[in-house]
Parts: sequence; C-alpha cells; structure tokens
Amino acid sequence: MQTHETGSVETHHRGRMKTHSRDRRGTHAVRWVGWGAVVALLLSLPLRGAVAVGAAAPGVVSTITVGNSPDDVAVNPATHRAYVTNNGSGSVSVIDTRRNAVVASIGVGDYPYGVAVNPTADRAYITNGESGSVSVIDTQRNAVVVTISVGGSPIGVAVNAATNRAYVANYDSRNVSVIDTRSNTAVATIGTGHSPGFVAVDPVTHRAYVTNLGASSSASGSVSVLDISRNADLYTRRHAHPSRVGTPR
Repeated sequence: MQTHETGSVETHHRGRMKTHSRDRRGTHAVRWVGWGAVVALLLSLPLRGAVAVGAAAPGVVSTITVGNSPDDVAVNPATHRAYVTNNGSGSVSVIDTRRNAVVASIGVGDYPYGVAVNPTADRAYITNGESGSVSVIDTQRNAVVVTISVGGSPIGVAVNAATNRAYVANYDSRNVSVIDTRSNTAVATIGTGHSPGFVAVDPVTHRAYVTNLGASSSASGSVSVLDISRNADLYTRRHAHPSRVGTPR
C-alpha cells in the first residue's frame, strides 16, 4: 500500500475534469480536480479526506471524515450504504447513509479510483490504478473476496447486472476490460480511444459509452461506443470535454 499521495479533489456543483502529473517516483499519476454530485453525496476533499452530504437546498448538512484523497463514490439505496474510494489511503470507506457515519474501512489495491455497486449480487467493484487490478468486495461482509488483473491504470468501472458483466476503462492500455462477474475473470478486451477514463452501460441497447481524454488535441475529445453484445468498438464520437459519462439519453 502506498504511503504518499498523488492528487487532490475539489468539489463544485457539477462536472469533473482530470489533470495529470508525475509523483516523486516519476510514475505517471492521475489527479482529479473537479465537481460532481452522485445521489445525495457530494465529494469534498480537503487533504485529510471528507465526504460532504448535502440536501437539494444549498448548504452542507453533514461532513463525514473518510480516508485520504477520496475520489469516487457509489450508493446502494437498498442497503443504505455508500462506498468511497480513498486514493491516498488504498482503502474504501463504507458509509451508513441513514446515520451519515463510516461503519467500515476495507483495504484494497494501490490508488483506488472508480467504484461500482451490483446490489443484486452484493458486490462492489473497485479499480486500483497503480495495481492494474479490480478488487471485488462482498458488501455483506465488507471484505475483498477476489482481485482481478486488468489493463494498465484502470480508472472507471460500470456493472451490467442483467448480463453479469463489469466494464473497466484502462487509461494506459487504451482499452476496456470485460469481466464475467460470476467467474470473476476478465473474458475480453475492447480497444477504445486514447486514455479512456470512465464508462457507462445501457443494458437496454447493449451499448457502453467510454470517455477518451486523449494526450493531444488530435486524439482527445471523444467517446467510444461499444457493442457489448459483440464486445466490439462500433465507433468513436467527438465530444468537447469528456470526463465522466452519465446515463445515455
């Protein structure tokens, strides 16, 4: 587990933007600066780590201390739990959303970024950017049950509970790993654009949408549309400032 931090997150009201830097080891690191609201949770990151919980009206009603550099959050409304990846601590904080309190901390891989929850299977999927892996958490026991190797610098993850598949955007590998969530194995790899960041799945149309940050003006600003029934990249659409993909319209 790492003992130093590589980035920070600042919270505003909407959107999210990613910048890049190199840490003191010379390793490429991803730094998040941005704004984003997920359900009723708003990521708020002073360096010591906290999550701010706010209502529809302006004003924070509670601030929950978590690990260092919290990055992403997912909520399971059925169990009243929220899962926060702590990039600087190599852990996931589990929050009881009724009491707004941390009830567990789960160690995962190095530099955890993305999190997705499958409520029907009681599983959470955590991307570990530095480890090149996905930690699978049993959300009933709050324990890692398996670690799955994927591509280089995985960031975003999305789950399709209907097909028992998870999709992981591998930033350095320029592809998406397809995971069979029943066997907990990577069963396919789909090429994308340059530096894919986040992924969202439409289970009705069997499409996945992947943002490609890119390394230059000629390669950036695109979204890859994947045919997940065939595990193929249909095409890449240009987009002004890709970061996190939401539900397709």
